[in-house]
Amino acid sequence: MTSIDTTFPDFDGKTVVFYIGVERRTATIRSPKCEMRGDRLFLVGEAETSPGHWAEGALAAVAWESVSSYLCFDEAEWPAKRDKIDIARRSRERNKKSFWPWNSES
Repeated sequence: MTSIDTTFPDFDGKTVVFYIGVERRTATIRSPKCEMRGDRLFLVGEAETSPGHWAEGALAAVAWESVSSYLCFDEAEWPAKRDKIDIARRSRERNKKSFWPWNSES
């Protein structure tokens, strides 16, 4: 019989982007730790936000069972990666057509 590995990754010193549910929403957390809250496992750490964002420094928690996938970065390399992600996101948003004709830029 094959055993299942139930250990969790060590995210200390990492910034982790969690993809949540089928909608693939994201939550980005610095150095998340596994914690039981009631009977559920959560990944808990500091919310990663842009400087000056209203949630800067807030405690963030993601239920492990809601995570569909994740990307893990060293905290030192995260700022450069975040900037590239923001540029790509803005480019995609600029290229989207609005559902409402009066909001279209074309």
